[in-house]
Amino acid sequence: MKAKESLWSWKAPVPASLAALEAYSAGEERAGRRLHANEMPWGEPWNRYPDPVPDALRQALAERAGVTADSVFTGNGSDEIIDLLQRAFAEPGQDAVMVCSPSFSMYAHAALLNRLPVVTVPLRPDFSFDAQAALDPDLAPTPIAFLCDPNNPTGNRLGDAELYRFLLRYPGLVVIDEAYGEFAGADHRSWMQEFPNLILLRTLSKAWGLAGLRVGYALAHPAVVQTLDRVRMPYSLAGPVRQLALRALANADLMRTRVQRVVVSRDRLVRQLESCPVVEQVYPSDANFLLLRCHPPGDTAALLERAATQAGLRIRRFGQEGPLANCLRISVGTASDNARLVAVVKNFLA
Repeated sequence: MKAKESLWSWKAPVPASLAALEAYSAGEERAGRRLHANEMPWGEPWNRYPDPVPDALRQALAERAGVTADSVFTGNGSDEIIDLLQRAFAEPGQDAVMVCSPSFSMYAHAALLNRLPVVTVPLRPDFSFDAQAALDPDLAPTPIAFLCDPNNPTGNRLGDAELYRFLLRYPGLVVIDEAYGEFAGADHRSWMQEFPNLILLRTLSKAWGLAGLRVGYALAHPAVVQTLDRVRMPYSLAGPVRQLALRALANADLMRTRVQRVVVSRDRLVRQLESCPVVEQVYPSDANFLLLRCHPPGDTAALLERAATQAGLRIRRFGQEGPLANCLRISVGTASDNARLVAVVKNFLA
């Protein structure tokens, strides 16, 4: 596939085993009393199944993104979409999935569940993306690559120049996960016209504050959306979830205000943590969390995690080996949460 191939002439590379698969049908949707779906006739409004495709929600997301509704796919959180992309576009026993390391563990986890080997490309020491390493001809060919920008758990941008360089030469589908994009201003929609193989993965769980609803979505070529609609489970988004998501999307100003509050709190938290003796480094973050490395090496991060737990705070540790050895990931919390955290870290060695 050529990167600049016409957007509309491009076809999604579906494995032969799924080429004839049709989407699950719950019966044609048309007006009339519902005697076709084995529903309870009482118990309004939740006794009826929702529409198979959440058209109103997809339309609202499309309007926010500046794309057509047929370029939007919705799922039960981004995790479901990650799984569906691998099931739809990779063949077990034949294909593999490319991921970076360190990055969001769900990409590799879903691959293992789907019986797909994982080709791992290490990030640079500063956690930026190395396109040349990812395009190494000695690597096993993969039909799909997952890139997280800003990256989780490191918090940094991968580098647009390297991402663009990768897109120019990678022949498969490229998924850029923008789950934390609102905190960084990360937005690759302008690339979609040039690269029909580009899929942008987004969520309402982070900046929109709706993690409990589990609403993820993808912006992609209509052929990709059509394929995903063929392999998804029916009614993956419940009726109340759709309504609450639509209500939140109508109040984007609240989302932007909260994002700005988090960014200000994050930058203040960086300065406070950098002054703590136990902190060797706080890595640059464009997300709503921080990655810090503890000092001295060894089990310091484990002991600090335990101290935080004793203070009623939950933070994330990443073990004693690899590029995240002795590191902790800390989400930006309320002012009182942040103050309590700083007190724990500052007084740890004492």
